[in-house]
Amino acid sequence: MKKIIKWVFILIFLLTGFVSASDVEYVEEMGLLECLEFALENHADLELARFAISEAEFALEKLEMDDPRKVAAKDLLAKKQDLAKAKETLVETGMNLALQVETKYYQVLKTIATINNKKDSREWAEKQLAIAEVKYTNGLISKKEHTAIAKRVMETEREYADARFNLETVRMEMNLALGRDLAQFFQLKDQEFPYQSVEINLTEATQYAVKHGKNVQKARENLTEAQENLKFKIASESAQIEIIKFKQKLKAAEIKLKQIEAETIIELRNAYIGFRSAEDMIRDAENTYVQASEELEVLSVKYEAGMVSLIELMEGQRELSAAEVKLIQTIYDYNLAKAAFNQSSGKGYSLYQQIVQKGSDD
Repeated sequence: MKKIIKWVFILIFLLTGFVSASDVEYVEEMGLLECLEFALENHADLELARFAISEAEFALEKLEMDDPRKVAAKDLLAKKQDLAKAKETLVETGMNLALQVETKYYQVLKTIATINNKKDSREWAEKQLAIAEVKYTNGLISKKEHTAIAKRVMETEREYADARFNLETVRMEMNLALGRDLAQFFQLKDQEFPYQSVEINLTEATQYAVKHGKNVQKARENLTEAQENLKFKIASESAQIEIIKFKQKLKAAEIKLKQIEAETIIELRNAYIGFRSAEDMIRDAENTYVQASEELEVLSVKYEAGMVSLIELMEGQRELSAAEVKLIQTIYDYNLAKAAFNQSSGKGYSLYQQIVQKGSDD
């Protein structure tokens, strides 16, 4: 049961940072928050979205400087709507980018863990081959067993090489999401395992989502605008038909807000189900890993006593390796589910606003 705490393997892969070729130069260390800040400041898609806002602002200012008698109200309204749409696009782009960066961040961690898994398998196979060479020379194992372990060594070498190549690709994808040069690799700054079991108060999360959710906030802003427009029409003693029209717009904004609040609650509950399911999968994967580890220990003892063949021992090691890979995958899935829940609850949007505000202050 001593290997039940084999969460240690995560600490190993995090402490090693990016497992890479010796010729790779790391330009800096970055954690998840630094990655998000960098992407939201430098990514080309956001630069284009900011340019669109500047163009919309310029077009609106130009129209407002014209002679009011020559500017149609509908043209002025269209320019204001263009500006609002450009700002909304910036937020949407930023939110999508933030989720993409977080996904890639966890994918890098998963790939590093997978590399260490493949490296351990390769080293185990190489050690067994060295022992098998001696045993085969002395007639203690069959040619079939000797050939099998030799093939296993080649198999693990190929898997290890493939995992390293995959890491290089994931690094490039991460840099692309950040808006960095593809060759500018960096080490992980955070030295903590990304799986942390958290307790969620669904009632509090729902209240937070209804208050801070991006779509809810937008609907609430539209409602406030409709209220102000109606007040203005009444105060300016507009025609009754105009007042009725703006009352209808206010009613539509109220209905829309209630609809979005309901959709937000349902989305959050579905995200909560996915989050809890992902946590259960980790427990199952951990149990499978522990069982495979104990079975390999038993097989190792039996192999030394001549009770099982080398092929059976290799199969036990292969099952342990597969269980570890499964555990790594479930941790990755868990973190994605947690990120999705934060997005649904509005916390992802709040973090985005904090980062943007921090960048503005700087």
